[in-house]
Amino acid sequence: MPFAPITRPEDLFDDPHLLQTGGLAPVTLPADASRAGREIETRTALLPLTLAGHRLGVRRPPPALGGHTVELLRELGYADAQIAELHADGVVGVGGAVSRCSGEEAE
Repeated sequence: MPFAPITRPEDLFDDPHLLQTGGLAPVTLPADASRAGREIETRTALLPLTLAGHRLGVRRPPPALGGHTVELLRELGYADAQIAELHADGVVGVGGAVSRCSGEEAE
């Protein structure tokens, strides 16, 4: 029966097995997600499987806070006016500019 010690997430950065097998990949956290006010370069654990002999990597870095809110709410059936109202009421963040709710490009 396979087993492994239970570790805390922050302990993974020093895990000998992950370090030896390439189980950690570099990733950039956006400034608003890092709580440091700037982008942070760090590592993340990869899925413990391979496809065609290759470990799956990170496809793209995590989005900025609220970066996909408008798109997700639209997929759930919310109208742009409803999304703008939710943003105005402080219920959701839209990751940059309210104008994205009206279909305009954010600056």
